[in-house]
Amino acid sequence: MISEDKKVWGVHTQDDYLFLHKDVIAIGWKDFGDLKAIENTREAFKEHYAAVYPQSKKQAIANSAGMLYRFIYEVQAGDYIAVSYTHLRAHETKANL
Repeated sequence: MISEDKKVWGVHTQDDYLFLHKDVIAIGWKDFGDLKAIENTREAFKEHYAAVYPQSKKQAIANSAGMLYRFIYEVQAGDYIAVSYTHLRAHETKANL
């Protein structure tokens, strides 16, 4: 049973090396840059995303920027991360931030 103060997060990956061999949970896109360098507001993440990926649709900007924001500012040590791999069904680990 999961504690009430812990959350479960889902992460999908195409490159599972870090998850399987280094016990690291990581997301992001190379062109987006350092997530900690962006002001910690959802609006700042959306503005940055739109600047980096100007071809993106409004809903895609909101979804992707929100996902990155939540990962960097809302995931807490001890939260559960369910990882979907390309060649495995699922793997679960605890966030160790």
